[in-house]
Amino acid sequence: MNKKSVFVISMLFLGILPFLYNNCSAQHDPSSRDFSSASDCDPIDEFARGFHPFLRNNCVSCHVPGGVGKGVFAAGDIQMAFEAFELAGYSMVSDYAVNPAHQPPYTGAQHTETINTLKLDWSRALERREICQGGSAQERVDVSNWIQTKSQGLNILENGQSEVLSWNLEQDLLDNGAGLPPIERAVFQVTATLEERGGRKYYILSQPTLDLRNNSNQDLRVRGLKFRINGNYINNDTTFTFLNRAVRRGTREQNLSSGSSVAPSDFRARDVIALSFGELILEELPPAPPGPRVNFRLASQEVMEGDGEVEVWVELSEPIPSHTVVVGLQIEGESTAIPLRSGRSVRLRDETGGTRDLVINSFDWDYDFDSLGVVFLPNETSKRIRLNLAEHERYQPPRLLSLRIGSVVGAEVGEVGNYSLTINNANPAPAIDEITFSMLMRPGGVFYEYCLTCHNSADKRGGLDLANFREMIDREVLIPEDTNSLMYIRMSTQSGTQPPMPLTGILPSHIRGFVEQWILSGAKNN
Repeated sequence: MNKKSVFVISMLFLGILPFLYNNCSAQHDPSSRDFSSASDCDPIDEFARGFHPFLRNNCVSCHVPGGVGKGVFAAGDIQMAFEAFELAGYSMVSDYAVNPAHQPPYTGAQHTETINTLKLDWSRALERREICQGGSAQERVDVSNWIQTKSQGLNILENGQSEVLSWNLEQDLLDNGAGLPPIERAVFQVTATLEERGGRKYYILSQPTLDLRNNSNQDLRVRGLKFRINGNYINNDTTFTFLNRAVRRGTREQNLSSGSSVAPSDFRARDVIALSFGELILEELPPAPPGPRVNFRLASQEVMEGDGEVEVWVELSEPIPSHTVVVGLQIEGESTAIPLRSGRSVRLRDETGGTRDLVINSFDWDYDFDSLGVVFLPNETSKRIRLNLAEHERYQPPRLLSLRIGSVVGAEVGEVGNYSLTINNANPAPAIDEITFSMLMRPGGVFYEYCLTCHNSADKRGGLDLANFREMIDREVLIPEDTNSLMYIRMSTQSGTQPPMPLTGILPSHIRGFVEQWILSGAKNN
């Protein structure tokens, strides 16, 4: 079977699966039948231990015999579910499970840790099957004539962190191939996410993207993509081997596939990554047919902080009866407004006197959103995203949130592809001697130095996130103008069996005095 046939069959299998999930915990299902008799060459055991419990508890309302979902990979019959799972492909199933635009709130980032673990285990099972069936677990695709790129360093140091890597195809190709003219102003990007498990580190490689926004005279087709980590191809990785996508000139950040590859790495001071392309073809694509366009309803909007909820509408120019349209939004770099889940990185002391790095929610956030993606079902033309604005008394200049329509599946980006929200406030500047919540929460402040170590969104001891001001008020941990607030009492005395806060001991009175002064002045969120 030639590459083109394999690619077409693969796309037919993957393209017909509009997966729907229900949000439950992933536990083993008692209706699953015994699977211990499976062949050593068949990874059904790994499927039964890993993916199948997750699918049974998250997809069972649709992806079972008689259900509305295509693909019965959540069936109670383990053999039936396994065959459907292999047909669908673990990469596609995984990507839909963590996609916040697919079926929120039932899909999204809450599954990321579980899915990454399942993917790593499944990739090992596939490698064991390859060896069992007589393979060597080495790369089988002939890549001797593939087009290579320069290597670049992977600078991801913390588990769960991501990095977007870019190659300029005009400058970074080592071999343009026979007769291939220079590829002008084309940028290829890949997102790498670090995952550490069992004493090893892995890279999750996803979102291969081609950007031709600055190219006005060349359309480009990409056939086949593989990764080299530290000079070696990833064993048994065929996720993007038969990729075949063409991008029109002027297109901005076109995502070429929703799949992802898992790349194990040896521990070393610095890992490097390079790309290999099967073919890069300059061709003249036919004009895009007229069709539905995705637009923001408004190009810009101004609000006041504290206004509560803002609705951002995304619209289709015309209804589509035949298929769904998936739209992903992206936050632009010029944005100055801070989202709640902005991944603020802090370095905090621990109980032993050392320090540790944490990524926590921002205390000085401006907005929070329910999703950065929408799905138009057949014949739907309007979707909204809700932005909740923070209520605070901080003095600050206007903040800007800039969004743009990024990836679109099933339609095209229209003329109003960008949206800007200006968040104004009328709060006065604090007095010179005024103690503010912001001062207490920033490096050097009492809360930052002595409290955030334990009470933050990543390590919420006692159920308290100090950065969540509203939660402290609602739970009466903090009572404005009242130094009998539980927060201050725990910082000032050791009552009964409760240890002092912080656990290292009562703070000196001059340090506690900053908190006392802030509480007596109204404990403002300023």
